[in-house]
Amino acid sequence: MLLRPLLDVRRQDLRDWLRARDAAWIDDPANDDPRFARSRARRALAGTSPPPTALAAPATARGLLAVEDDVIRLSRHADARTLAAALVCAGGGERPPRGDRLAHALTRLRSGEDFTAALSGARLEAAGDRVLVLREPGEYRRHATPPVPLPQGLETVWDGRWALTAPQSGWVAVPAAGRLNQLSDADRAVLSALPPAARAARPVLIRNDATAPVLAGDAHKAQALVAQRLASALDGMTHETDLGAFTHGATPWKHLFSSADIRE
Repeated sequence: MLLRPLLDVRRQDLRDWLRARDAAWIDDPANDDPRFARSRARRALAGTSPPPTALAAPATARGLLAVEDDVIRLSRHADARTLAAALVCAGGGERPPRGDRLAHALTRLRSGEDFTAALSGARLEAAGDRVLVLREPGEYRRHATPPVPLPQGLETVWDGRWALTAPQSGWVAVPAAGRLNQLSDADRAVLSALPPAARAARPVLIRNDATAPVLAGDAHKAQALVAQRLASALDGMTHETDLGAFTHGATPWKHLFSSADIRE
């Protein structure tokens, strides 16, 4: 049982009570550190929040540059926690990479080496100043995943990275890997704008065992979850509504680093 008897007592009242009894206390510096969501929430409630650009600064300083659907862009100076979180979120899983593999990837990034590596189900591509983290499509060949049924009108999480909703019954979601040639010209045109390795990891839909898959998109609602998960992992949330609702087929995400201490 977890007891929090002073939860409804204001900090200032508690400090005044302690002062009156000549009692000392210890302040947790994390309570005022803007890198943590609880600190930003307190500032927002007190009306002392910094501007939005300042809130985004910690993530930028740690090397996170942008998230475009299910593709993450980092700088070569990304810290260990940012890289580990990016790999887990882009890979759609929950388990961070082993410390030795993570440290080796960081060393290669900071050395300026051009390379490609697979960790935690994700693909890390570094070429010049361009560093991408995305789903490793080869995982679909190594570990075959069964089609995911999409109940009509119910949002379903697919591959830990996308929330999909089918307007009619009979649809299933599968990776585009091995099916790119079967897509329509319009769907292939959409995929052509993506990094090559990202194309095979996009969800496509098949209805009633039809031979022609359809790229998940506007007609079949598709929402990338990578940015939301990454913001949560890097304390980028400021309000509980930022977390989004858990939808049909989704398992509530554990905190990525609740059982793993990521160190450089």
